[in-house]
Order: sequence, then C-alpha cells, then structure tokens
Amino acid sequence: MEKWETVCLALAEKFDAETRADGTPTNPPPKQPLTPEEWQARIDRYRQRKLSKKRVKVEDDKAEIMQDLALLQEFADDLDNYPLDEDEKEQLIQEFKERLLGGEEESGGGFKQV
Repeated sequence: MEKWETVCLALAEKFDAETRADGTPTNPPPKQPLTPEEWQARIDRYRQRKLSKKRVKVEDDKAEIMQDLALLQEFADDLDNYPLDEDEKEQLIQEFKERLLGGEEESGGGFKQV
C-alpha cells in the first residue's frame, strides 16, 4: 500500500504543477505558425500604424506653422494701433519673425544658430 500511496502522491504533485486551480494547463500548447492571411493582416496593421504616425506628425507640423502665421498676423495687426512708419513696422515684424522662429530652434535641442 505504501508504494501505491507514494505513486499517487507523486502523480498528484505532478498534476498540481502542470495545471492551474481551474484545471487549465500552466504550459500552453505551442503556437501554430501563422497562415499567409494572418501574416498579411499583421503586415497591413503595421503599415497602417506607421502611416497613422506619419499623418499625425504632419498634422502637428501643419498646426504649428498655422499657429505661427496667426501669431505673426496678429502682431502685424496690433502694430497698426501705433504711430509707426512702414520701415519701423517692417523692422518690428522681421524681429518678431526671428524671435518666433528662434524659439523653435531653442526648444529643438538647446542649440542656437550663431
């Protein structure tokens, strides 16, 4: 009897180690290779993610440029409220452009063109 109990105990321990409490195996079966259709679907999803990232980046760049143009136009419109001649206005607008574009260089890695 003792031998039978030892065998049963060993089998029970093995079973407990190979299954979870709900009875599912702890080591899942090996994955089957992908079918050509599944492989192509993965490639298509990857391509769509890459294109979406590129689209978002372009939209971000466009929005930034549009904001800069709006700020420049707003600044030019505000200058009309001051008694300045055309040369002074042009000089101030040019300085504003340089500051506006210079801010992008400073935030782009800490290097500033000399």
